[in-house]
Amino acid sequence: MSELEYINHACVIITAENLKILCDPWLIGPSWADNLWLFPKASHPSRYYENIDYLYISHGHEDHLHKRSIDWLPKNIKSKPVIIPKFKNAPYLVDTFKKCNLSNLILMHNEETITIGKSINLTMFTNQEDHDSSLLISTSNTNVFLQTDNIINDKESLRIGQKHRVDICLTMTNQTGPWPAFYKLENIQMQKAADKKRESSQTASIKITRNLKAKYIIPYASDICYFNEDFYANYFHYDDKEKYREKALKEIPLSEVIIMNPHSKIKFKDGEI
Repeated sequence: MSELEYINHACVIITAENLKILCDPWLIGPSWADNLWLFPKASHPSRYYENIDYLYISHGHEDHLHKRSIDWLPKNIKSKPVIIPKFKNAPYLVDTFKKCNLSNLILMHNEETITIGKSINLTMFTNQEDHDSSLLISTSNTNVFLQTDNIINDKESLRIGQKHRVDICLTMTNQTGPWPAFYKLENIQMQKAADKKRESSQTASIKITRNLKAKYIIPYASDICYFNEDFYANYFHYDDKEKYREKALKEIPLSEVIIMNPHSKIKFKDGEI
């Protein structure tokens, strides 16, 4: 029996064979030049993460590779193996990790599989154009797919779904970015643009999860908010997970959407939760 704990945003902890994998740890404070904040936010103290054995960091964006969070974590984390994607012509990524004092790096090529512990298999999927990645974690006869921010096209998601069984898929259901709240638009235009973006984000996620043939779907990587003079953007940029679940029920009824919040945990074995 293995366990997945939802921390916040794209951060989760996978526990299997007494090993803990911490993924994309943005845990405290703002990111993106103090523009994005976590909401909802986990409340674990730093010491909660003392027994982490591996880290997986999907790409170099600050809401996934967050130096302030890494500095906040227990000191022993700095020596732990960090699983990262190997991109072509991207020396900046390794340099960024070194600036975060993370040097025990395991660079994985596209579709490369490694084994940690006795039988935990990790398969990397890299997006060379966007410098992003996804990870398939296979343990307890269950395959857990972390999409992260990787916008996987139809051809690739179909190919992955045909080659690999995906039991649990954590998928980004609302794409972030400055559009439309930080553009000069009338309120009505901005609201229409925000609704359209939210709808297209959910459609893209459902297309990916359908192609992957995921049995269980967990919306994630969209737990953000804005404060101070940017607070108004919360009325336009937000993730509607309940609406996503309703949409998924209509379009992919064989898949079950599970909405998780900080500190929520699920146990899984043999492809079932």
